Amino acid sequence: MVLNLSAFAVGIVLVTVLAMTHGAEGAALATLITELALAVGSPLLLLRRDRHLLPPLGPLAPVAAAVAVAAAAALLPGLPAVPAAAVAGLVFVGLLLAMHVVPEEVLVEVRRAARRNRENAS
Repeated sequence: MVLNLSAFAVGIVLVTVLAMTHGAEGAALATLITELALAVGSPLLLLRRDRHLLPPLGPLAPVAAAVAVAAAAALLPGLPAVPAAAVAGLVFVGLLLAMHVVPEEVLVEVRRAARRNRENAS
């Protein structure tokens, strides 16, 4: 809770300052910095408290690889932003499914939601 509130307060200051000096790009950079601080700070805090609280790091490598390939797909030259984002999303999800790193409970819930949507549509 303290980490999140601290990140929130720092984020407000960073976004305000960088948005005033660099516009939307500054605000985006401030948001990125805040999110990265949370992404790094949270596991470090858990590690300090109790090693057993950390989630397993096994899926991290394939997910990082999928992020890299999806980011490369998003940066294809000449592709407008919306189609690039759609391609990147499809590549990312497709790679995660192909590498079998999506938790089974997520797949169960997706199937359940799809079944409900089909039933409601008919």
